[in-house]
Amino acid sequence: MIVRGKAIGNMRADITHDHKPKLLDEVCESFEKLKQDVDFIFIEGAGSPAEIKGISNN
Repeated sequence: MIVRGKAIGNMRADITHDHKPKLLDEVCESFEKLKQDVDFIFIEGAGSPAEIKGISNN
């Protein structure tokens, strides 16, 4: 997993889920910084950011 351009390790899905609250804070901080300087932000990753699975922690 890479956060803010730095590898923080390889994580299984269950470990990734445990890190979601901290990771979400970092994502939101980065988003707030980016939106001050750019007109568009494209989000890409494993799976679609618009893919809603109906899972409570997803």
